[in-house]
Amino acid sequence: MNTWFTEIEDHLDGSLKVMKYHGKRRESRIENVANSDIVLTTYHTLAAERKSKRSPLKAISWFRIVLDEAHTIRRQATTLFAAVWELSSCHRWCLTGTPIQNKLDDLGSLLAFIRAEPFGSVSMFRRYVIAPFSEDLGEATKNLALLLDSICLRRRIERLNLLPPDEHVHQVDLSSKERSHYEETLNTMAYAVSHRSSQQYAKSPFGKFQIQLQLRILYNHGTFQRPFEWGQDDAQTRREEAMNSIGKDGEIRCAQCHERTLILETNCAASRKSRTCTHVFCDECVSQMAEETLAPKQIFSCPYCAAHNDRVLPNDQGRQSALLNRPASLMFDSSGYSAKIEKLMGDVVDRLSSTKSIIFSSWTRSLDLIAWHIKRLHIVFARIDGDTSICQRQAILDNFAADIETRVLLMTTGTGAYGLNLPVANRIFILEPQWNPSIEKQAIARAQRLLQNQSVQVIRYIVRGTVEEDIQ
Repeated sequence: MNTWFTEIEDHLDGSLKVMKYHGKRRESRIENVANSDIVLTTYHTLAAERKSKRSPLKAISWFRIVLDEAHTIRRQATTLFAAVWELSSCHRWCLTGTPIQNKLDDLGSLLAFIRAEPFGSVSMFRRYVIAPFSEDLGEATKNLALLLDSICLRRRIERLNLLPPDEHVHQVDLSSKERSHYEETLNTMAYAVSHRSSQQYAKSPFGKFQIQLQLRILYNHGTFQRPFEWGQDDAQTRREEAMNSIGKDGEIRCAQCHERTLILETNCAASRKSRTCTHVFCDECVSQMAEETLAPKQIFSCPYCAAHNDRVLPNDQGRQSALLNRPASLMFDSSGYSAKIEKLMGDVVDRLSSTKSIIFSSWTRSLDLIAWHIKRLHIVFARIDGDTSICQRQAILDNFAADIETRVLLMTTGTGAYGLNLPVANRIFILEPQWNPSIEKQAIARAQRLLQNQSVQVIRYIVRGTVEEDIQ
């Protein structure tokens, strides 16, 4: 909604009355809502009010309903779809860059919302759009193209007259000490998998995933990374890695509202203090619960686990929890060296005064190390990661755009891949390759968008002779 408020301020003359219908203290009087020219709300607010007889949004016959990120309603069985479908309106628009995310049924939901008869019926859509694909692919594709041409206004990126991104891959060679550290870590973990049968996860697929994750982190951290200890279970890093592996289309069910939502719109990226908590909440529920408890929005604790925070953990869990909660400085050897980060810093310093840069990494720990290097160079920077609330994010982004002294923004790929507009940035640094390429594309798209008047330079870093080349 903050983006929409900004666009309204930039492109309209201020004569329209705009209302934000969201939060615990939202307007309840129908006449006040109806007197607004534009009302901004969220899917989850509509879903929460769906069965309420006093909802102003349901009582009003709207001139136009516009769904932003309309693929949110791509499953007709959800409350989110029902909540918007039931609203009364003369005109209905859907805005989305991905009308078909996973299957053709996704498009059918959008047609049902805009009342594109006869395709508003699931059975009719499947009969005339989906079923022909199993009979005559050429004819089915032709019919689908005809349907889309009839109902869609498409703005391809070529029409925005954006300069193509200037992409580079910088190959990095590990130093002799880093290579030795890498071999030592690999041997330690291989021995653990082969011999430590008392640890059930040592021989499991998860254990092998843990090996690869540890080695990939080592490519970033070099000899700053302390020697590996099996049982040094960094749940935060594993959570971030899993989220980025799933990518921008991955979904999960919110523990509070029970709606399925994109995993990148949840608190999955947050570095939770309890490694035992598995509850996931969508960003809207996090915001709502923080408001209801009158807690600062940057502080969020799981309401389902809050009553159990003081329990005594078994010795092993308690030890691992203590390791997880150590200060970030204790995770690193202060006398270490990282060839990759040295290369990154050299690139960042180059043309620093004439550029604005975003540095992306999957892992908060890597951002910690980068931040340490940037501070040593006395560069003014900002940072957004899983601990940054939605309200804080907007304030940080506004400052990054306006402050000429702030030249660098650090961001985890999970928090930076969704819903951010940063055309002020003209350099993107991607510290490590992603298993899921959609994450990298989304990160680049933060800067490669409307109002970007420069060619965006994209620099990726790959350690030569490692699994990073396979990932790429």
